[in-house]
Amino acid sequence: MALSAKSRIQNLLIGSLKLSFKRSMTNRSLHILVIEDDSLIVQVLKTLLHGNRLAIFPTLRDYLQDEDLNARFDLVLLDLCHPRDTSGAETIGLIPQLKQKLPRAEIIVQSGVQDLALMRQCPKMGAEKFILKDHISDEIPLVLERVTQTERGRTEIDSLI
Repeated sequence: MALSAKSRIQNLLIGSLKLSFKRSMTNRSLHILVIEDDSLIVQVLKTLLHGNRLAIFPTLRDYLQDEDLNARFDLVLLDLCHPRDTSGAETIGLIPQLKQKLPRAEIIVQSGVQDLALMRQCPKMGAEKFILKDHISDEIPLVLERVTQTERGRTEIDSLI
């Protein structure tokens, strides 16, 4: 049985509160680029990612056209579809350009559409993972944990050099 939109959002918020508590126990915030056009999902992500530094853009093209591309991000949460790209094809095509600009960032594609062809194409273009939006409250904590561990390792290596 499919959950209503309201139930899905409630589940996301409950999961985000659990994550906020867990994240408060760590000491390093991540710099996260959020590409999302849905204001409700942005609010959920802000709650999920509380304590981290966020930059938010509605589309990947908007970010890539921004003048200040010198920012360094640890993680990119990339919404696949938006009103100007309902199939996600343009966004997928821009992932290599994003990866070139942010080679150290982990790119996570998120979508409300379960399309196996798109899910398979994202890693080929440079994304590390594909997450269905219905599962972000379960998946984001795991992603944050992995990226935090990776960044700790990089910091340790950089300090030795």
